[in-house]
Amino acid sequence: MTGEPRIISLRAACAVFLALCALPGCQSTKSGASLDDVWGGGALADEPRSPRFSNAEVDRDGTIYYSPGAGGAASGAGAAQAADRGRSVGGGGRAAGPSGSGVSSGGGAGSSVLREGDYVQVQLKGVPAPEEASLDFSLNEQGTIAMPHLPPIRALGKSTGALEREIEEMYKAQRIFTDPKVSVLVGGRYINVMGEVRLPQRVLYTSDMTMLKAVAASGGFTDYANKRAVRVHRGGEVVEVHAGRALKDPAEDLPLRPGDTVEVKRSIF
Repeated sequence: MTGEPRIISLRAACAVFLALCALPGCQSTKSGASLDDVWGGGALADEPRSPRFSNAEVDRDGTIYYSPGAGGAASGAGAAQAADRGRSVGGGGRAAGPSGSGVSSGGGAGSSVLREGDYVQVQLKGVPAPEEASLDFSLNEQGTIAMPHLPPIRALGKSTGALEREIEEMYKAQRIFTDPKVSVLVGGRYINVMGEVRLPQRVLYTSDMTMLKAVAASGGFTDYANKRAVRVHRGGEVVEVHAGRALKDPAEDLPLRPGDTVEVKRSIF
């Protein structure tokens, strides 16, 4: 008799437990989701515990962890956006590669045409070490340069790239060097201003440079300057300019070229 009440009590407890589990409010997750939401309405017994949320995880004790506001579709969209950003960056990187680089070589479109008065440096490499050289030239009206083992080469009017190739081909054609590497660099273009100006100096050349502008860039005339006969030296030629007339008539102001020298003499009065 004593065992029968215990059996009845155990059966009653099981019935109460099953009734509670059947209620819709029964919860089994830390996030507060109902079992029906997690398992999709399937039977609980012997069913594999794999949640339908792609970002959910099952702990060792069977507890499901997930973020209710970030479903698998959202994660997939984020991954797609990241992939798109990666392709965009990758495409930009390829566009900025060697073929799209803004750096031009000596023979490219950025080559400079050599003019009278230019200061030119020619570097010779790719030859035996004792023959390597770095030579500086100032182009005069003849416009020639002298390279080792070669006759004078005219540089005036040629681009730096064309001059590089010409020198290399001359060395190869005469079998002096087999694979020379020549680089032609152009220095700054200047006007030299000297004599009776307040700041005798080299003035950086610009395309609109004239005698008066060069003098003005050098601080102007001194009180003892002979303004009636300002000399401009160009190669072997000398031209005299009357500064007073040039001030009144811009057509009298002599345009300058790179390498010109403006000389202002002292007045005798």
